[in-house]
Amino acid sequence: MLILEKKDIDQLKSIGKPPDTAEWEMMLLAGGVAPIELERCCSYYDGITVLSPDQEAAIAGSFEQAVLSRHAVKFVAASGAASRMFKSPFKCLQQGWVTKDLLVEKSRQGNEDSVACFKMFQNLSAFAFFPALKTLMASKGLDLESLVDNGKYQDILENLLTDRGLGYSTLPKGLIPFHAYPDGARTAIEEHLFESTGYLKDQNNSVRIHFTVSPDNLDKVREHLRAAPGRLQLSNTDFDITVSVQSQSTDSLVLEQEHQPLRDTEGRLILYPSGHGALLENLDSLKGDIVFIRTIDNILPYSHQETVCFHKRVLGGYLVSLQDELFSSLRVLSSGNLDEPEFQQIKQFSETRMNLRSPAGFDQRSLEERVQTLFHRLNAPLRICGMVRDPGYPGGRPFWIRDEGGWESLQIVESAQVDMGNNEQNDIWNSCEFFNPADIVCGVRDFRGQPFELAKFSNPGLGFISDKTYNGRPCRVLERPGLWNGSMACWNTVFIEVPSITLRPVKTVLDLLDK
Repeated sequence: MLILEKKDIDQLKSIGKPPDTAEWEMMLLAGGVAPIELERCCSYYDGITVLSPDQEAAIAGSFEQAVLSRHAVKFVAASGAASRMFKSPFKCLQQGWVTKDLLVEKSRQGNEDSVACFKMFQNLSAFAFFPALKTLMASKGLDLESLVDNGKYQDILENLLTDRGLGYSTLPKGLIPFHAYPDGARTAIEEHLFESTGYLKDQNNSVRIHFTVSPDNLDKVREHLRAAPGRLQLSNTDFDITVSVQSQSTDSLVLEQEHQPLRDTEGRLILYPSGHGALLENLDSLKGDIVFIRTIDNILPYSHQETVCFHKRVLGGYLVSLQDELFSSLRVLSSGNLDEPEFQQIKQFSETRMNLRSPAGFDQRSLEERVQTLFHRLNAPLRICGMVRDPGYPGGRPFWIRDEGGWESLQIVESAQVDMGNNEQNDIWNSCEFFNPADIVCGVRDFRGQPFELAKFSNPGLGFISDKTYNGRPCRVLERPGLWNGSMACWNTVFIEVPSITLRPVKTVLDLLDK
């Protein structure tokens, strides 16, 4: 059992973290997080909405009109570091595998890091960051292309990855040049700015976009953002760019052996950032009408922008249209002046359009109780989530879930949340043919126009436990419910199929070669 000392309480209060929350987190770490029980996977017309080309065109057109007068904003989770992107080449640098001969030898032995690193060098000139690397090395009297031809990679890796040069292994992923163009490379952040002009412009040609970044890189990102609009030469667009950092109050305690909190050499509690679910507070602070959510590394080059932006408008238009129907139903329910046929019509809407299925015995309750219950269930934030046919990436998938009250609804679930040792659950997971690309548009105001308190619609018990090491010591970390997993567990949810071409996550540097 966790017993907090006075210095612990003072430390937690200094970052705005309630001590009782810390105690609850330690209980979860010690006892484990209960798995989600899957009812069935979502499939065509059973959780996955499919739109015809004519429907898509009409819906996209309606959004073009709606966005002119509504407060729409793009929310980009951009706090991730590029260390994972360059994990393999950095490991090869650490191991001293810095020549072509050594990388080939290690590759033949089956070492995956050397395989990835060697492939990077085989295609080095194809990367958008190649010109910057070449220029930097030339300023030091080093011929990049000659070193590549001669299979001598140490100087290249040091100038690419470390503080001796570009320092890409420690930069935020948003500052890495992703795509090359005739007039220069664009970083991931710049591509998000450019993409947003294709569907977010209001009547004043204003585009609102918000980035969440790590505190360590806040100044670098802000400096980059100040210069980016000018570099993109988008003179007819007025960017309203805001930035925030993940609140320290969401950092989690770390569990060491013997179920004790991990401490540093001075006896202070070690706290660990608790995953992208902690960004719910950042999302809540926007108070927009329509919020598009995207991760920093899922961005395509200009050649695909027309397709991507069209389907953004489809998702946005579907949200606006469905929200109008939802608000109309909520007004009727809140009036208390409806009969049984009117209620059944709204109930059918909740089942067929909102994917909310009532529990057994619900129809036997009194009309007053059913009205109040359905109003409570429908009066929640709304999200429209794009879903693609499963490309084989690790990540979330769409399922039907039954909650403790017996209600069925749609949820995005990660594999870590499922008991894969249960054959039935494993079979349901593996039968799912769709994948979550984190392409989401949200309605975060209620039918009266007031912003929802998003924390009230989260399920804090749906977090993740990850095994980590701290100075060589094994430990466990609790990550908050994922932003589009448990943090949105009590939202109204609709899944719509979108083309797989709209998905292009960059998890490793080699993903930048994907055409």
